[in-house]
Amino acid sequence: LARALPRPAGEPDAIEQRITSILQENRDLRAQVANLSAHSVRNQLDELLTQTQQVQGISLLAAVVDTPDTEMLGQMADWARDRLETCVIALGSEIEGSARLVVKISPDLVSRGLHAGKLVSLIAKHIDGNGGGRPDFATAGGKNPAALPQAIKQVNEILVNTLQ
Repeated sequence: LARALPRPAGEPDAIEQRITSILQENRDLRAQVANLSAHSVRNQLDELLTQTQQVQGISLLAAVVDTPDTEMLGQMADWARDRLETCVIALGSEIEGSARLVVKISPDLVSRGLHAGKLVSLIAKHIDGNGGGRPDFATAGGKNPAALPQAIKQVNEILVNTLQ
């Protein structure tokens, strides 16, 4: 503690000010990291959108992505849905050693009967996991992140089977 403080440890005001300063610096750095992560994810999304496939008139974006957390994975799916019409977005990422999936479906497809919760649960089987959610947005987790690429490759087939 004495090395961390510029003044003698006997001054309580100095200790409090130094702790307050360190905490503020920590908050500022966390905000910078979050902004950089969001910027990186948006750049990644621009590249991913070029991989969108057409499946029976539906724009399908299914990919394994690099995101720092599940919240950012969901935001990425939101941003993709905002840029595509009549779409199904299925994104997977390894987060903290686990496989995570999100599925987002455009409102027009929800009204036609597609359900994100049902789709994500079918995909999650491939990563030794389970999931569910609302008709327009669902999440899943699994124990096998190494299986994410194979699970994402199955999305096209799962979608076609669901549409029949």
